[in-house]
Amino acid sequence: LFIPFISIYAAIQPTITVAITAIPTKKIIAEKAFNLIEDRETIFLDISTINILLAKLLAESNKKVTLVTNMLDILNVVTSKPNNLNIISTGGLLNLSLDGFVGTPTIEFISKYKFDKTFMGSCGVDVFNSSLTTFEIEDGLTKKAINSSKKVFIVMEDKKFKFDGNFKFAHLEDISSIITEKTPTPDIVDILSEFNVNVL
Repeated sequence: LFIPFISIYAAIQPTITVAITAIPTKKIIAEKAFNLIEDRETIFLDISTINILLAKLLAESNKKVTLVTNMLDILNVVTSKPNNLNIISTGGLLNLSLDGFVGTPTIEFISKYKFDKTFMGSCGVDVFNSSLTTFEIEDGLTKKAINSSKKVFIVMEDKKFKFDGNFKFAHLEDISSIITEKTPTPDIVDILSEFNVNVL
């Protein structure tokens, strides 16, 4: 059962889109993620600048996909013109600093789904401690999205392997693959393989 999304965001101008369209590395990652998505799949796009580019590719394609998201800029991109997507907004508590919906209502909404694929960003990956990190306190939304997904992909630039946020939101064993613009160093690849995490 598809729940059509009716845009109520026309007055909210995209806050991030312009800033990321000129970054070649993020475009490469978005294209790799796009190629993994099949017709008739249900996917979840978390709050991520790379996911904005991925959403744009989907909106401009002929792929028939159900796209669920909690990010305002993604909603702006996919509702700007007609496309083949079934677009669903999670709703919830609007956090403008994060550019999306968070909180208990969002978590409860996500819990109703079983996504074929989920795409998430990350502020950093500490492979030596098997943790994915962020600079925001995790309210359980990310964990719920992971638990509600058949496959979880982290979309991030290679440099994020050298960054580390303040809060853990997942462990390497929770994800399927990391999509980045280039292959990381051999030591990182070896550690990821120990956790059955592919690098794409």
